[in-house]
Amino acid sequence: MTGLLFITGLVLPALLAVAAFAGLLRGRMLRAALLAAPLPAFLTALRGSGTGPVRVGDWIFAVDVSGAMLMGSAAVLSMAAGIFVSRDVLGNAGFRRFCGCWFLTMTGSLGVFVAADLIGFLTMYALASLPAYGMVTHDGTPSSSRAGAAYLGCSLVGETLLVSGFVLLAMNSPGHSLLISDAVAALPDSPWRDLTLGMLVVGFAMKMGLVPMHFWLPLAHPAAPAAGSAVLSGAIIKAGVIGLVRFLPLDTPMPDWGVALAWAGLVTALYGVLMGMTQSNAKTILAYSSVSQMGVVAAMLGMALAAGDSSVGADAAFYAMHHLFAKGGLFLAVGLVAASGLCRKWLVFVPCALLALGMAGLPFTGGALAKIASKSVLGSGMAATMAGVSAAGTAMLMLHFLRQLKRMERPEKRPARALMAAFWSLAVIGAVLRWSVYKGAGFGEFTDPFDAKTILNSLVPIAAGCVAFLVLSRVKLPPVPAGDVANCFSRLHGLAARVGRISARGDHRIRNWTIAAGLLLAIVLLMGFLIQRAGGAG
Repeated sequence: MTGLLFITGLVLPALLAVAAFAGLLRGRMLRAALLAAPLPAFLTALRGSGTGPVRVGDWIFAVDVSGAMLMGSAAVLSMAAGIFVSRDVLGNAGFRRFCGCWFLTMTGSLGVFVAADLIGFLTMYALASLPAYGMVTHDGTPSSSRAGAAYLGCSLVGETLLVSGFVLLAMNSPGHSLLISDAVAALPDSPWRDLTLGMLVVGFAMKMGLVPMHFWLPLAHPAAPAAGSAVLSGAIIKAGVIGLVRFLPLDTPMPDWGVALAWAGLVTALYGVLMGMTQSNAKTILAYSSVSQMGVVAAMLGMALAAGDSSVGADAAFYAMHHLFAKGGLFLAVGLVAASGLCRKWLVFVPCALLALGMAGLPFTGGALAKIASKSVLGSGMAATMAGVSAAGTAMLMLHFLRQLKRMERPEKRPARALMAAFWSLAVIGAVLRWSVYKGAGFGEFTDPFDAKTILNSLVPIAAGCVAFLVLSRVKLPPVPAGDVANCFSRLHGLAARVGRISARGDHRIRNWTIAAGLLLAIVLLMGFLIQRAGGAG
């Protein structure tokens, strides 16, 4: 029964994607499908590591603590965001394409957390990445097309690096096993260890949005509808997190790689805050906040890799789980305010404030639990100091977000009771699950966040962030275009276009040159002769 439920959780969204593209799902049936599709995966995640390995064809899936946390939370977010899809997308032009891409992305973003072999992981990772292009470009505006191009380009580059890294992993795996555990266990002794690690780290870092590969997030998130933004930031970038958790040989100390990854994460955490403070669009601010938060996760995993501590993978996944619920809820809140104008209502603003400041470690919130887990990894040295500065920056950035959210307020429109129910359901279920997992999975005790020293340590960076916000609110910061470094790339567009036209004209003339065919034949014959001579000499 468990295996059937597991397979249903992966196959059902894929079948619904086909039905959506074919136009077989409409009206109430489609609304029911949006709610029901993630349910089997959520029920599977509730069983946790009690679910044994399940084979689907040649692919193998298994649920461990990290996978259960992220798959279950992604399923809950998909159900809540599905209500926003019903409200914002159904009936609009291109809604069939959007829903088809939504279900395909759901298939990948649920399956990637539990894939146990290289081929299955790569397939699910691609499904969690590429179909989301249809959600980013849904409205068809020039800005969304630009955002979609940046998103798709980064996804393809990352996929290419991962394919190359997976090939090297498989070549060195004992017996050419395709199990992730076997391939990663053999990685430290691989003759291509550094090359493989480089490809894997850069490929997954691109999905997480580490600097300087972050620019697609602040471009893609504002372009997508609220539900798409929630899934992009909440679930899809967590594919990069689970990638690092699965493929970094955390049980083998690698100080060079670990310190480099930790510093890249800490720089990203601070950079995301600084860039976010220059933005005025609420969704763009949240996107830069995601950049910053994923930097903290990367720093945790980097410190673990430097020390050879494999237990940190679950801590990083728990931190990512908290971010999934908090950031997914905030993106949905932006959509709720835009749809109804309900911002002054305490039913919207108060939970938004708790979710926002919770990411800075506000006492008694899920964020406080996540910060406790991260502190056990980052230690008490420079990394811990930088993490404290990052927490203060997060508090400052989230106050900036709340101010911009208030400025979105407009006269109330028709009631959005379904959206309000979805938003609150996500907030409440997320809080219950985080506290339950914290205790049930052995991260700590319920009493940990109530320790006086812990509360004080949590309040210090938040107070510092509040002071910094008050100071900067009196200063007019220079605006930075969303995507920051992407604007440097756009300046090369004209040069690239001119080079392309020159190359095209040259290629056309060469192909029309009668001597070209003979020259090509001579080159082929010469290469064949040299290869034959080399073989004979061997």
